[in-house]
Amino acid sequence: MSAKQTKNRPRVNRKSGVRFLNTVPRSQAKGLLDDLYTQIETEYLLAPPFTLHSPVPELLASMWCCFRESFLVGRVPHLAKEAVAMGVSLSNRCPYCVEAHTMALRVGAGNAQTRAITRDLPPDEGSSPLAALARWAETMRNPRAEDLAHPPFGPEEAPEIIGTGLIFHYINRLVSVFCDDSPFPLPSALGPRPPLGLCAPLAPWPWAPPGFAKGK
Repeated sequence: MSAKQTKNRPRVNRKSGVRFLNTVPRSQAKGLLDDLYTQIETEYLLAPPFTLHSPVPELLASMWCCFRESFLVGRVPHLAKEAVAMGVSLSNRCPYCVEAHTMALRVGAGNAQTRAITRDLPPDEGSSPLAALARWAETMRNPRAEDLAHPPFGPEEAPEIIGTGLIFHYINRLVSVFCDDSPFPLPSALGPRPPLGLCAPLAPWPWAPPGFAKGK
């Protein structure tokens, strides 16, 4: 998006964190939407990428199902999925998601790993399993990319990793239209949250392939 287009966009509603749409505040959610808000609050963070779907609860249910089953649960370590989400967000130039995943990766993997993933280190210093996943994810938009044909994961991990990439291609596009360039500060209508709420799912998974251990 050009600087002129960005300047001319309507301002985001600071209470909801969303522009163009009238989202349903947490205090007014009922029925299916209330159930969804509760589950999202419990398992992740009730943030604008979710609440912008709130005018159509069935749409939020579908989006949350895809997000949860690919990104939050399963056998692949969450840091690996964060790296995939970061790679996709970098390729789509989505500053909102890049900032959120940078914070999560710094907490879970450390500054050096995060710099490797975001290419802030020279190539000879930026080699790691997480960086390899991010590089692969950056190529998802190019079906002819050589890296895409040689994924750094096996067939058992493929559904979760590919699913994570796909759901963040979707989220990046929505956020680029309906949200600001930064997720912070969190919208006031969502209520108080821990400062590191976005990093809540970074607990180690019981299974991990070689090289995916926290901080490796």
